[in-house]
Amino acid sequence: MKKIEEQFEAIVDSTYPKIYNYLMKLTRHPQDAADLTQEVFVRAFRARERQRTDMAPEGWLFKIAYRCFLDSIRNHRRRVQTVSAEALSNENYQLDFMDTAPNPEQILLDYELSEPMKNALEALTEEQRELIRLSHLGELSLKELAEIFGCGTTTMKTRVHRANLSLKNHLLSYGFEHSRLSGAGVA
Repeated sequence: MKKIEEQFEAIVDSTYPKIYNYLMKLTRHPQDAADLTQEVFVRAFRARERQRTDMAPEGWLFKIAYRCFLDSIRNHRRRVQTVSAEALSNENYQLDFMDTAPNPEQILLDYELSEPMKNALEALTEEQRELIRLSHLGELSLKELAEIFGCGTTTMKTRVHRANLSLKNHLLSYGFEHSRLSGAGVA
């Protein structure tokens, strides 16, 4: 049992920065990325004996990270903030609402992405946006993407191609210059 834990610890040490950076790109918030990264490794540790042997540990962890991210989005939508009646009756109590202002990373990304690019990305399906993020921003290989999404590399190549094509068509419809598309890696 100790050997399995040592192997798991080695995997955590080698993949933690990659998983954190990936989740940082998805969440655009350092604390959320750190929390989700912890959740990834907790889930992985609990399921370590069920890991598929045909899947590389890194791909398996990225798949868990993607699922954690989707779960966090679902949970955030369902979360209802409550305040106790006792707190409201206390005259010294001040409500401290969550700051909804964009964080510095979000502001930077907003300035980096042109309006047509933002609109085109929003027009894509969630899976297409995720494929664009992972393949272009996350710089994952087709094999790594296939492991994350649980399909073959040929299927993944087709999905990435379709996502790129859809992005290109949306960019053109939002007024992005055709000459800038080839230089941006969107074919």
